[in-house]
Amino acid sequence: MRNVLRDYLTFTNKERNGLLVLISILVLVLIYLKLDFGSEPVDNTDMAEFASEMEALTQPANWENDRNSEGSDPSSESVANKNITKDPYVFHQFDPNYVTDDEWREMGLKTWQIKGIRNYREKAGDIRSAEQFEKLHVVTDAFFETVKGHLVFEEKHEKLSKTDSKDKVRGEEPEAILSIELNSATAGQLMDLKGIGPAFSSRIVKYRNWLGGFIRLDQLREVYGLKDSLYAEIIPFLTLQTKGIAKININKAMISSLRKHPYIKWNTANAIVNYRDQHGPYESVEDIMKTDLVSKELYSRIAPYLSVE
Repeated sequence: MRNVLRDYLTFTNKERNGLLVLISILVLVLIYLKLDFGSEPVDNTDMAEFASEMEALTQPANWENDRNSEGSDPSSESVANKNITKDPYVFHQFDPNYVTDDEWREMGLKTWQIKGIRNYREKAGDIRSAEQFEKLHVVTDAFFETVKGHLVFEEKHEKLSKTDSKDKVRGEEPEAILSIELNSATAGQLMDLKGIGPAFSSRIVKYRNWLGGFIRLDQLREVYGLKDSLYAEIIPFLTLQTKGIAKININKAMISSLRKHPYIKWNTANAIVNYRDQHGPYESVEDIMKTDLVSKELYSRIAPYLSVE
Protein backbone atom coordinates (compact mmCIF):
# COMPACT_ATOMS: atom_id res chain seq x y z
CA MET A 1 0.00 0.00 0.00
CA ARG A 2 2.77 2.42 0.90
CA ASN A 3 4.53 1.66 -2.33
CA VAL A 4 1.37 2.43 -4.28
CA LEU A 5 0.90 5.81 -2.49
CA ARG A 6 4.52 6.63 -2.96
CA ASP A 7 4.20 6.00 -6.67
CA TYR A 8 1.24 8.47 -6.88
CA LEU A 9 2.59 11.16 -4.51
CA THR A 10 6.21 11.16 -5.45
CA PHE A 11 7.35 13.53 -8.18
CA THR A 12 10.53 13.74 -10.07
CA ASN A 13 12.39 17.04 -10.15
CA LYS A 14 11.17 17.65 -13.66
CA GLU A 15 7.52 17.02 -12.71
CA ARG A 16 7.85 19.18 -9.56
CA ASN A 17 9.24 22.11 -11.55
CA GLY A 18 6.46 21.79 -14.13
CA LEU A 19 3.81 21.80 -11.40
CA LEU A 20 5.28 24.95 -9.80
CA VAL A 21 5.31 26.73 -13.14
CA LEU A 22 1.64 25.79 -13.74
CA ILE A 23 0.58 27.04 -10.29
CA SER A 24 2.47 30.31 -10.83
CA ILE A 25 0.72 30.87 -14.16
CA LEU A 26 -2.73 30.31 -12.60
CA VAL A 27 -1.98 32.76 -9.77
CA LEU A 28 -0.83 35.41 -12.22
CA VAL A 29 -3.93 34.97 -14.36
CA LEU A 30 -6.22 35.32 -11.33
CA ILE A 31 -4.42 38.46 -10.19
CA TYR A 32 -4.60 39.93 -13.68
CA LEU A 33 -8.28 39.33 -14.13
CA LYS A 34 -9.12 40.28 -10.50
CA LEU A 35 -11.73 37.59 -10.44
CA ASP A 36 -14.23 37.63 -7.57
CA PHE A 37 -16.23 34.41 -7.67
CA GLY A 38 -18.44 35.47 -4.75
CA SER A 39 -19.97 38.62 -6.27
CA GLU A 40 -22.24 39.46 -9.18
CA PRO A 41 -21.26 41.87 -11.97
CA VAL A 42 -22.24 45.48 -11.27
CA ASP A 43 -23.99 47.58 -13.89
CA ASN A 44 -22.37 51.02 -13.79
CA THR A 45 -24.43 52.45 -16.63
CA ASP A 46 -25.43 56.07 -15.89
CA MET A 47 -29.12 56.09 -16.92
CA ALA A 48 -29.52 59.78 -16.01
CA GLU A 49 -26.81 60.74 -18.48
CA PHE A 50 -28.41 58.49 -21.11
CA ALA A 51 -31.83 60.13 -20.57
CA SER A 52 -30.24 63.58 -20.81
CA GLU A 53 -28.59 62.69 -24.12
CA MET A 54 -31.85 61.31 -25.50
CA GLU A 55 -33.72 64.48 -24.50
CA ALA A 56 -31.09 66.59 -26.24
CA LEU A 57 -31.55 64.57 -29.42
CA THR A 58 -35.28 65.27 -29.42
CA GLN A 59 -34.85 69.06 -29.12
CA PRO A 60 -35.86 71.06 -32.22
CA ALA A 61 -32.89 71.94 -34.36
CA ASN A 62 -33.90 75.61 -34.71
CA TRP A 63 -35.94 77.90 -32.50
CA GLU A 64 -38.60 80.11 -34.03
CA ASN A 65 -37.24 83.62 -34.49
CA ASP A 66 -39.25 86.11 -32.50
CA ARG A 67 -39.10 89.88 -32.37
CA ASN A 68 -37.98 90.90 -28.92
CA SER A 69 -37.06 94.48 -28.19
CA GLU A 70 -35.89 93.65 -24.67
CA GLY A 71 -32.91 91.61 -25.91
CA SER A 72 -33.93 88.39 -24.17
CA ASP A 73 -33.48 84.91 -25.62
CA PRO A 74 -36.22 84.46 -28.26
CA SER A 75 -36.58 80.86 -27.19
CA SER A 76 -37.45 81.70 -23.58
CA GLU A 77 -41.21 81.73 -24.13
CA SER A 78 -41.06 78.47 -26.09
CA VAL A 79 -39.03 76.75 -23.38
CA ALA A 80 -41.34 77.98 -20.63
CA ASN A 81 -44.40 76.69 -22.46
CA LYS A 82 -42.87 73.41 -23.65
CA ASN A 83 -45.05 70.36 -23.04
CA ILE A 84 -47.84 72.55 -21.57
CA THR A 85 -51.21 72.18 -23.25
CA LYS A 86 -53.54 75.10 -22.65
CA ASP A 87 -57.22 75.32 -23.39
CA PRO A 88 -58.01 77.80 -26.19
CA TYR A 89 -58.80 81.29 -24.93
CA VAL A 90 -62.52 82.05 -24.81
CA PHE A 91 -63.00 85.52 -26.30
CA HIS A 92 -65.59 87.88 -24.87
CA GLN A 93 -66.41 91.54 -25.39
CA PHE A 94 -63.55 93.73 -24.24
CA ASP A 95 -62.29 97.28 -24.46
CA PRO A 96 -58.60 97.22 -25.51
CA ASN A 97 -57.99 100.24 -23.30
CA TYR A 98 -58.69 98.17 -20.17
CA VAL A 99 -57.06 94.81 -20.99
CA THR A 100 -54.16 93.82 -18.73
CA ASP A 101 -50.83 92.47 -19.99
CA ASP A 102 -51.68 89.00 -18.68
CA GLU A 103 -54.94 88.88 -20.61
CA TRP A 104 -53.26 90.07 -23.82
CA ARG A 105 -50.78 87.24 -23.32
CA GLU A 106 -53.59 84.72 -22.87
CA MET A 107 -55.11 85.95 -26.13
CA GLY A 108 -51.86 84.98 -27.85
CA LEU A 109 -49.91 88.25 -28.14
CA LYS A 110 -46.14 88.31 -27.68
CA THR A 111 -44.27 90.52 -25.23
CA TRP A 112 -43.18 92.98 -27.92
CA GLN A 113 -46.77 93.33 -29.16
CA ILE A 114 -48.12 94.00 -25.66
CA LYS A 115 -45.40 96.58 -25.06
CA GLY A 116 -46.23 98.24 -28.39
CA ILE A 117 -49.92 98.61 -27.48
CA ARG A 118 -49.01 100.01 -24.08
CA ASN A 119 -46.52 102.50 -25.58
CA TYR A 120 -49.07 103.65 -28.15
CA ARG A 121 -51.67 104.40 -25.51
CA GLU A 122 -49.13 106.26 -23.37
CA LYS A 123 -48.21 108.53 -26.30
CA ALA A 124 -51.42 108.81 -28.33
CA GLY A 125 -54.11 108.20 -25.73
CA ASP A 126 -56.96 105.72 -25.74
CA ILE A 127 -57.91 103.61 -28.75
CA ARG A 128 -61.36 104.82 -29.88
CA SER A 129 -62.32 102.52 -32.76
CA ALA A 130 -61.73 99.13 -34.33
CA GLU A 131 -60.13 100.85 -37.35
CA GLN A 132 -57.62 102.60 -35.10
CA PHE A 133 -56.83 99.29 -33.35
CA GLU A 134 -56.33 97.54 -36.72
CA LYS A 135 -53.78 100.14 -37.84
CA LEU A 136 -51.46 99.49 -34.91
CA HIS A 137 -48.22 98.04 -36.32
CA VAL A 138 -48.04 95.44 -33.55
CA VAL A 139 -51.49 93.96 -34.35
CA THR A 140 -51.42 91.27 -37.04
CA ASP A 141 -54.22 90.87 -39.57
CA ALA A 142 -54.97 87.37 -38.24
CA PHE A 143 -55.33 88.60 -34.66
CA PHE A 144 -57.55 91.51 -35.68
CA GLU A 145 -59.85 89.18 -37.64
CA THR A 146 -60.15 87.00 -34.52
CA VAL A 147 -61.05 89.80 -32.11
CA LYS A 148 -62.82 92.41 -34.21
CA GLY A 149 -66.24 91.02 -33.37
CA HIS A 150 -65.48 91.30 -29.65
CA LEU A 151 -64.14 94.86 -29.56
CA VAL A 152 -66.11 97.50 -27.68
CA PHE A 153 -65.10 101.05 -26.88
CA GLU A 154 -66.59 102.49 -23.73
CA GLU A 155 -66.92 106.19 -23.02
CA LYS A 156 -65.28 107.25 -19.80
CA HIS A 157 -67.62 108.35 -17.06
CA GLU A 158 -66.93 109.98 -13.76
CA LYS A 159 -67.06 107.39 -11.00
CA LEU A 160 -69.95 107.86 -8.63
CA SER A 161 -70.19 106.91 -4.99
CA LYS A 162 -73.31 106.05 -3.08
CA THR A 163 -73.26 109.39 -1.23
CA ASP A 164 -72.88 111.61 -4.31
CA SER A 165 -76.62 112.09 -4.68
CA LYS A 166 -76.91 113.36 -1.09
CA ASP A 167 -74.59 116.28 -1.74
CA LYS A 168 -76.58 117.88 -4.54
CA VAL A 169 -77.66 121.48 -4.05
CA ARG A 170 -81.43 121.82 -3.63
CA GLY A 171 -83.07 122.75 -6.88
CA GLU A 172 -80.52 120.97 -9.11
CA GLU A 173 -81.62 117.95 -11.13
CA PRO A 174 -80.27 114.85 -9.36
CA GLU A 175 -77.89 112.62 -11.32
CA ALA A 176 -78.86 109.02 -12.02
CA ILE A 177 -77.50 106.58 -9.45
CA LEU A 178 -74.91 104.22 -10.91
CA SER A 179 -76.33 100.75 -11.60
CA ILE A 180 -74.40 97.96 -13.34
CA GLU A 181 -75.72 94.55 -14.37
CA LEU A 182 -72.94 92.18 -13.38
CA ASN A 183 -73.41 89.45 -16.00
CA SER A 184 -73.43 91.76 -19.02
CA ALA A 185 -71.04 94.52 -17.92
CA THR A 186 -67.82 95.03 -19.83
CA ALA A 187 -64.50 95.60 -18.11
CA GLY A 188 -64.80 99.31 -18.89
CA GLN A 189 -68.23 99.59 -17.27
CA LEU A 190 -67.03 97.80 -14.14
CA MET A 191 -64.32 100.42 -13.78
CA ASP A 192 -67.04 103.00 -13.09
CA LEU A 193 -67.30 101.38 -9.66
CA LYS A 194 -65.25 103.07 -6.99
CA GLY A 195 -62.20 100.95 -6.16
CA ILE A 196 -62.36 98.84 -9.34
CA GLY A 197 -59.45 99.44 -11.69
CA PRO A 198 -58.17 97.60 -14.79
CA ALA A 199 -56.84 94.62 -12.82
CA PHE A 200 -60.02 93.93 -10.84
CA SER A 201 -62.35 94.56 -13.77
CA SER A 202 -60.38 92.10 -15.88
CA ARG A 203 -60.39 89.50 -13.10
CA ILE A 204 -64.16 89.84 -12.60
CA VAL A 205 -64.89 89.36 -16.31
CA LYS A 206 -62.46 86.44 -16.53
CA TYR A 207 -63.93 84.69 -13.48
CA ARG A 208 -67.48 85.32 -14.77
CA ASN A 209 -66.59 83.59 -18.05
CA TRP A 210 -64.94 80.73 -16.15
CA LEU A 211 -68.09 80.19 -14.07
CA GLY A 212 -70.50 80.58 -16.95
CA GLY A 213 -72.04 83.63 -15.30
CA PHE A 214 -72.77 84.78 -11.75
CA ILE A 215 -75.88 83.34 -10.12
CA ARG A 216 -75.41 85.30 -6.87
CA LEU A 217 -73.78 88.66 -6.22
CA ASP A 218 -71.78 87.24 -3.32
CA GLN A 219 -69.78 85.12 -5.80
CA LEU A 220 -67.77 88.29 -6.36
CA ARG A 221 -66.01 87.43 -3.10
CA GLU A 222 -64.43 84.49 -4.94
CA VAL A 223 -62.57 86.84 -7.29
CA TYR A 224 -58.89 86.78 -6.36
CA GLY A 225 -57.81 89.72 -4.22
CA LEU A 226 -61.26 91.32 -3.85
CA LYS A 227 -61.62 92.06 -0.14
CA ASP A 228 -64.87 92.10 1.81
CA SER A 229 -64.54 95.84 2.41
CA LEU A 230 -64.44 96.56 -1.34
CA TYR A 231 -67.28 94.11 -1.96
CA ALA A 232 -69.44 95.92 0.59
CA GLU A 233 -68.68 99.25 -1.09
CA ILE A 234 -69.64 98.22 -4.63
CA ILE A 235 -72.54 95.84 -3.97
CA PRO A 236 -75.19 98.63 -3.71
CA PHE A 237 -74.50 99.57 -7.33
CA LEU A 238 -74.80 96.07 -8.81
CA THR A 239 -77.77 94.17 -10.21
CA LEU A 240 -77.91 90.61 -11.51
CA GLN A 241 -79.78 88.79 -14.27
CA THR A 242 -79.28 85.03 -14.56
CA LYS A 243 -81.13 84.18 -17.77
CA GLY A 244 -77.95 83.73 -19.80
CA ILE A 245 -76.08 81.34 -17.49
CA ALA A 246 -73.95 78.90 -19.51
CA LYS A 247 -74.75 75.29 -18.62
CA ILE A 248 -72.93 71.98 -19.06
CA ASN A 249 -74.91 69.00 -20.36
CA ILE A 250 -73.98 66.19 -17.94
CA ASN A 251 -75.31 63.57 -20.36
CA LYS A 252 -72.78 64.58 -23.04
CA ALA A 253 -69.88 66.29 -21.26
CA MET A 254 -66.59 64.44 -20.85
CA ILE A 255 -64.42 64.58 -17.74
CA SER A 256 -62.17 67.22 -19.30
CA SER A 257 -65.15 69.53 -19.91
CA LEU A 258 -66.62 69.15 -16.43
CA ARG A 259 -63.35 69.75 -14.62
CA LYS A 260 -62.90 73.13 -16.32
CA HIS A 261 -65.61 74.57 -14.07
CA PRO A 262 -64.07 76.14 -10.93
CA TYR A 263 -66.49 74.28 -8.63
CA ILE A 264 -65.87 70.79 -10.07
CA LYS A 265 -62.68 68.90 -9.21
CA TRP A 266 -61.28 66.06 -11.28
CA ASN A 267 -62.47 63.27 -8.97
CA THR A 268 -66.01 64.70 -8.94
CA ALA A 269 -66.06 64.98 -12.75
CA ASN A 270 -64.79 61.42 -12.97
CA ALA A 271 -67.53 60.16 -10.63
CA ILE A 272 -70.29 61.95 -12.61
CA VAL A 273 -69.14 60.51 -15.94
CA ASN A 274 -68.52 57.00 -14.57
CA TYR A 275 -72.00 56.86 -13.01
CA ARG A 276 -73.53 57.91 -16.33
CA ASP A 277 -71.54 55.25 -18.19
CA GLN A 278 -72.67 52.55 -15.75
CA HIS A 279 -76.34 53.52 -15.28
CA GLY A 280 -77.23 55.39 -18.45
CA PRO A 281 -78.16 59.06 -19.02
CA TYR A 282 -79.23 61.21 -16.09
CA GLU A 283 -82.95 61.94 -15.94
CA SER A 284 -82.40 65.05 -13.82
CA VAL A 285 -79.47 67.09 -12.56
CA GLU A 286 -80.36 66.00 -9.03
CA ASP A 287 -79.37 62.44 -9.95
CA ILE A 288 -75.69 63.35 -9.66
CA MET A 289 -76.18 63.18 -5.89
CA LYS A 290 -76.37 59.40 -6.32
CA THR A 291 -72.62 59.43 -6.82
CA ASP A 292 -70.45 59.22 -3.73
CA LEU A 293 -68.67 62.54 -4.29
CA VAL A 294 -71.54 65.02 -4.74
CA SER A 295 -72.77 66.25 -1.37
CA LYS A 296 -75.83 68.46 -0.85
CA GLU A 297 -73.58 71.48 -0.35
CA LEU A 298 -71.66 70.86 -3.56
CA TYR A 299 -74.87 70.13 -5.45
CA SER A 300 -76.35 73.50 -4.47
CA ARG A 301 -73.26 75.23 -5.87
CA ILE A 302 -72.96 73.41 -9.20
CA ALA A 303 -76.59 72.56 -10.06
CA PRO A 304 -77.35 75.98 -11.67
CA TYR A 305 -74.52 75.34 -14.12
CA LEU A 306 -75.65 71.86 -15.19
CA SER A 307 -78.40 70.48 -17.42
CA VAL A 308 -79.51 67.11 -18.80
CA GLU A 309 -80.36 68.36 -22.29
